[in-house]
Amino acid sequence: MEDLENDKVCNNDESEDDEMDMPGEDVKEMEKMNFDFEAFPPSEEDIEGLENLLAQIFLRAEINRKELADSIIKISPFGCVYKPAEECEDDESQSIVCGVLSIVCLTGTEKHFDDVSNFVLQRAKKFATGSVFKQFENFLRVTDEGIGDSRLKAGFLINERLLQFPVQISAPAFASLYNDYNSLPKKERYQNLLIIIKIRINKEGSSKDSEHQSSEGIQTQNKKLGKAERRRLSANSCDIIFDNPEEELLFTMQQHFPYFQYPVESEVESASRFGCIRRNGLVYRPYRRACLLTEEQFLQFVQLVSNSSF
Repeated sequence: MEDLENDKVCNNDESEDDEMDMPGEDVKEMEKMNFDFEAFPPSEEDIEGLENLLAQIFLRAEINRKELADSIIKISPFGCVYKPAEECEDDESQSIVCGVLSIVCLTGTEKHFDDVSNFVLQRAKKFATGSVFKQFENFLRVTDEGIGDSRLKAGFLINERLLQFPVQISAPAFASLYNDYNSLPKKERYQNLLIIIKIRINKEGSSKDSEHQSSEGIQTQNKKLGKAERRRLSANSCDIIFDNPEEELLFTMQQHFPYFQYPVESEVESASRFGCIRRNGLVYRPYRRACLLTEEQFLQFVQLVSNSSF
């Protein structure tokens, strides 16, 4: 894990005197533990754990997380959840879900699909450039007459784990997802996929994943920029921590894709592990980054993670 023992939760006033250890976490001790977890097909007993994991993505958003979790369970054995190995289970650990990796379809009439679409579009309208917003609008409204292409099928890639859960599980899990996806009939595959990832941004650093590139993958030199693009480029030029380290591989791919990011600091408690943190004297504030991938880019990303050693 990338120097997580140096992370501190910080209060909104950024005062050094207000630093405090991450509540309930002794990371060094965690890293010494012999984690014995396995991947299982999602099942009905996982519903509450899945709801909690989805809350990490959407925080206080008005989205029916129970219905979204149920969508993950309905397509089982596609995808997986991370749980204590069967030989380590006891009565208290049976319902623990430490992570999930799956894809749910967003092309449908169910209300929770509309909730996700509206949630993303509301934030895209505020924080994305006009061209990026248009791409997300076309993607998330593929069934709306006159807006999207009804032949396209939209998916939501959910890659979520408890904070600081060992990243090593991601490679075999993504390899399994790759096999699951390739076993789908062609008509059940997705032309585009949404993924929302958790990041922390320090605006005083320099970014590794973006050098004078807009989220559309276009050089922005000698171009008059609008407010949204200036705000986004400012965030892109900052130092970024990925809560799920494997998701940084998305931004090593040669093919560019539209994305935008939005702040969530106001949606978490100041002492929360998902709030801002202080690392090596620098403050990193919580954001979510919504990315729109083609099927080809999704498969490339899955293979990158599958073949990585963390």
